[in-house]
Amino acid sequence: MNNDSDPDTRHSPFGLAFDDLVAGASFESGPIEVAARDVEAFAALTGDHHPAHLDPGWAATGPFGRPIAHGLLVLSQAVGALPLDPERVIALRRLRDVVFKRPVVVGESITVSCAIGEIRPLDARAGLVDCGCRILDEEGRLSARAVIEVLWRRDLVTGDSDDLGPVTRDPDGRSTVLI
Repeated sequence: MNNDSDPDTRHSPFGLAFDDLVAGASFESGPIEVAARDVEAFAALTGDHHPAHLDPGWAATGPFGRPIAHGLLVLSQAVGALPLDPERVIALRRLRDVVFKRPVVVGESITVSCAIGEIRPLDARAGLVDCGCRILDEEGRLSARAVIEVLWRRDLVTGDSDDLGPVTRDPDGRSTVLI
């Protein structure tokens, strides 16, 4: 799949080859609504049915005065807003330094700004890229921040793939690259 036709990927660092990445390159999303239906679906999926998220009557008397989104839902929506090119991004490897600063009210929108941080080649196949993300509420205040470590495919791969490092296969024949 080539994302050259996707303007968000084409004009963001997430569409670049690993060796073309530059620390400080950034992306900013448009508004992303944190809808009640998403909060309800997240609660059903995770089992987190805390009334601060789902019960407007309870939430009205709680510390935030209104229903708020699950922090991990907001973080997931932020990651989902990043125009990650599937031809380049192999996997999200790690989340670090996640801090939730203020709640996101159900029905409001967030925006995500993300900047490329450290860029570390691992081998001829892949490298690691730190992406510092900031999640802002509708008023532009910081709701959360995190560093997302991304495993990024390199374009330098040449030769037989069997020569590119340790690979294991599970009983179903799926390959796992040991990085």
